[in-house]
Amino acid sequence: MSEEKTEKPTEKKLRDARKDGEVPVSPDVTAAAVLFGALLVMKSAGDYFVDHMRALTRIGFDFSENTRDATAINRALAHIGIQGLLLMLPFLAACLVAGLVGGAFQTGLNASLKPVSPKFDSLNPANGVKKLFSLRSLINLLKLIIKAILIGVVLWVGIRTLMPMIIGLAYETPLDISQIAWRTLSMLFALGVLLFILVGAADWSVQHWLFIRDKRMSKDEQKREYKESEGDPEIKGKRKGIRQGTGLRRPPPTRRQGQGDGGQPDPLRGGIGLRAR
Repeated sequence: MSEEKTEKPTEKKLRDARKDGEVPVSPDVTAAAVLFGALLVMKSAGDYFVDHMRALTRIGFDFSENTRDATAINRALAHIGIQGLLLMLPFLAACLVAGLVGGAFQTGLNASLKPVSPKFDSLNPANGVKKLFSLRSLINLLKLIIKAILIGVVLWVGIRTLMPMIIGLAYETPLDISQIAWRTLSMLFALGVLLFILVGAADWSVQHWLFIRDKRMSKDEQKREYKESEGDPEIKGKRKGIRQGTGLRRPPPTRRQGQGDGGQPDPLRGGIGLRAR
């Protein structure tokens, strides 16, 4: 029977997991970054978008039901497609860059192909049932319910606030309609950014807690990892004791010829000395 994993993961295990591409990631943080990037583009290039929306509105109102010329219809459709593409390109570029930045902020530019490599364990039905009724699945379900409620409340409040302005569009000119629609869209984007920032911060905390929980270790695993990285502590202690014992035992002093044990000249051994004058 395996030992229960109750200890926090070591730094080495977290580093190894990061090398394998296992890091806590919240999709709501990435969504918040994407919405924030789109909002920045809307605020910084508002005139550009308003001009293209005016062009689309003008084409739509100029296109009457009495038009029977196929060439004119094709020309109008091509013009609508070009204006729509020019309108969406800055959004797409901003969302792409913001999504990459949001992902890099969470993973730290950690590139690994292991998360996308095929895992044959996922084909096991028992593992699928286990994941279905796991704590992570329950938390994800609760998170989806909470997000749906929050998004519904925000949309209801936003639409209720904007309803008088929407009703008043019937008395506005086409150019004014495009400006009002742009302001309405910007307001909804701002509410979405604020909502996803709050939800993303909470979700990242939950994902980090689940990640640390999944990487918990048993005491035997910690000891085994320490032995692999630092060596067996018993063997290291014995080696240290041997080195210390060797350092304390000094070799006996060597006696020079003609001296006794006390360092005095030995009377039994004669010596010949030369004295220089």
